[in-house]
Amino acid sequence: MDSSDDARMTFDKVKSEVDAQRPFVLSLWGGGMPIGGDRPYGDHSVACVGYLGGLGVHT
Repeated sequence: MDSSDDARMTFDKVKSEVDAQRPFVLSLWGGGMPIGGDRPYGDHSVACVGYLGGLGVHT
């Protein structure tokens, strides 16, 4: 497994990894309060296994 500590990850880099069949995993430690939120993000990870056009998918 390759990893990167990159605060400047671009959508093109994510697409490149997904296109190469390497799901992109974003991990967040000690995440702060989201705008309009009522509790901090905290520690969590998400995996990007696909994308839609050039917009990304937000849930």
